[in-house]
Amino acid sequence: MKMLGKILLPTDFTGSSQGAIDMAIELASKFETEIILLHVLPEFTKTRSVLDMMSKNVHYQLSTIQKYLHKGGVDTAEPMILIGNNWHHIVQVAKELDVNLILMGSGEKGRGDKFKLGTTSENVIRHTDVPVWIIKNDTPASIRNIICPIDFSGPSKRALTNAIHIARTFEAALKVITVIAPLAETFLGLGSLMDSEQKLIEEKQKLDFKEFLNEFDFKGTAHSIEILQGKPSQEILKSITTAANSLLIMGTTGKSGISKILMGSVTEKVIREVPCSFITLKTKNAIRLNIKSELKTLAHHYKEGKALLKEGFAEEALKQFQACLKINNLYAPAWDGIAKAQKRLGNKKEAKKSIKQSEQIRERLNNQKVEADIRAQHHLFGKN
Repeated sequence: MKMLGKILLPTDFTGSSQGAIDMAIELASKFETEIILLHVLPEFTKTRSVLDMMSKNVHYQLSTIQKYLHKGGVDTAEPMILIGNNWHHIVQVAKELDVNLILMGSGEKGRGDKFKLGTTSENVIRHTDVPVWIIKNDTPASIRNIICPIDFSGPSKRALTNAIHIARTFEAALKVITVIAPLAETFLGLGSLMDSEQKLIEEKQKLDFKEFLNEFDFKGTAHSIEILQGKPSQEILKSITTAANSLLIMGTTGKSGISKILMGSVTEKVIREVPCSFITLKTKNAIRLNIKSELKTLAHHYKEGKALLKEGFAEEALKQFQACLKINNLYAPAWDGIAKAQKRLGNKKEAKKSIKQSEQIRERLNNQKVEADIRAQHHLFGKN
């Protein structure tokens, strides 16, 4: 049900690429997924002999990786080898194949490069709408801590939705943070403002934060909430204390075709310096549900509903419990499930109605059982 249906795994055979391969195996053990291997040969391979030699070597390395993945229990498609601009091909293939996720190493930096993020990975993030998971060198596949900064935007909401599901799946601790920036930082040129005005802004953001979080179902996650003050990028980076087993999940703004201001300025600053692996999300979710529409038994719908509810997909769980009632509208456990799902969705009135319906059904069935027992035992109803 809960899927990373297709993961595009571009590799340049460097150290961080190996980390991405190991993470692919870990993800495949927890989700339904298929890995698509991709390598892009550089454009300067003009002569046929050089191209043949390089292709042969790349085929061998991709075949070795494919065997490694198969040994780890991962399904893989036929590896792809393309020629040309590296990040451009990655973006195009991800779009054409409608992948859930691009999983790749952070890449190699040139000597003297100021930032920790490679050029290819930064360009992929900048130009794709597909979620991107960047693996830093020497990062273990296990995830113990997830940090999700939010700013109340649509991409931020998407980031937190995915962060909750990943935290549940990996049984990781989730830390949700928001940063209150000084007004002097937010509105350059205004100078210092009165403390009372700053406090009003802080109180409003705290209230917005609380309302924002009320939309999410944290059940089944070990989570904490933090409100920080200062420059957002600096505070986010400081909040990552254990880089080795940490994962940063951030939303970022932007649409394809805009070349310069594609990532949010805070996200761009953070991902260039962050010491741990990270995921960026724009307009698409990495984790999607795949609920097949064919006819199923009542028990199957109920089982799926319970599993979805446990994973935090309350709306989808509700549909499964409702499907149970189409088969048998006197199935009390389905009414119980509907009540729980409605409660998670904040529909308290509907939840109470469902609870009442369940109680009435159980009472009715119990009365029928009592009546049947009496009929079976009493001589007036034929008992000798």
